Amino acid sequence: MRGLLKRLAPFAPDSSGVVSALYELEGLLVICDAGGCTGNYCGFDEPRWKEKKCALFSAGLRDMDAILGRDDRLVEKAVAAAKLINPRFLAIIGTPVPCVIATDFTGLGRLAEKKLGLPTLTFATTGTKLYDEGLSLAYTRLFDLFAQKEQAVVSGRIGVLGASPLDLGESSAHHLRQNLQNAQNAPSEILSHGLDCGFQALSEAASCERNLVIAPSGLACAKLLQERFGTPYTLDYPLSPGLQALAKEAAHYSRIAIIHQQVLACALRRALYAYAKPQKPEVTVASFFTLLEELSETGDQHLETEDALRGLIEEHEIECLVGDAMFVRALSQSLSSKLRVLELPHFAVSGSLMPQGLC
Repeated sequence: MRGLLKRLAPFAPDSSGVVSALYELEGLLVICDAGGCTGNYCGFDEPRWKEKKCALFSAGLRDMDAILGRDDRLVEKAVAAAKLINPRFLAIIGTPVPCVIATDFTGLGRLAEKKLGLPTLTFATTGTKLYDEGLSLAYTRLFDLFAQKEQAVVSGRIGVLGASPLDLGESSAHHLRQNLQNAQNAPSEILSHGLDCGFQALSEAASCERNLVIAPSGLACAKLLQERFGTPYTLDYPLSPGLQALAKEAAHYSRIAIIHQQVLACALRRALYAYAKPQKPEVTVASFFTLLEELSETGDQHLETEDALRGLIEEHEIECLVGDAMFVRALSQSLSSKLRVLELPHFAVSGSLMPQGLC
């Protein structure tokens, strides 16, 4: 069965991806649910709660509200909340319940915008797709709405697209900035949109000299900004000394699988090739999430089931797995006993943060 997980925990859904992208942008976020999906996001999919605030609410739908489609009640609650916090925008985010009853999110958004007098974004997420789709949707809608103005390009300023704790496994872009500053052609200023970068940065997107896409979720908005402002972009991930050391250790093996978000995995593969001498190892990049054609090499694999993961390890006779330790749970004892696992946490998979040495 497609997408069936029997041993792995459920991955972060598309609704969590949307909220993650909007978390630091001073908006009023309403998850259209009875409380469970909001609790899932707050409890499992967001490590920033200990450090940063966000105006995130549940619509608190009762059974009869859902059955009768009482959109007016949701809008009344949003208006009352907006009077308390003065948000930049309103976002209404879908879950399985409004998906099942076919909620008209476009109409709901128009109604709320008319009542509030604020830009209103609606996301018909279903909770059944994965977080990277939600991130991509949110980034694209945000830049499409708020990055309209042509600006003079600031030399040395770059925009980072796709920065989310769900991928990075950390609640701050501090280490990401450090890694970029240590690289060649280091930028003088970094706008890491959606992480340690507030609402104002959206309107300054046109001033970036170039954009760096560090996850597949940032590619759609990078293409939008290139089309609108001519801003060039590259797909790459700045590796920390810890990740470089991980690649160096993996280079001792002949057949390696890297399972993570694709841009990070491909950056690790390039580093691994540089360390592997004299013979180039066989390195397969795989992911349960978006796999971009422009980064894929022959043999790279999109995983949909646990069986596909087991098949990858068995058929390619993988000796070393670089990825979240949670993936070992999906393997048989005979497979896992022969496998060297180098842990690379993926927060959207296991809720595990990156150890300090890997950031």
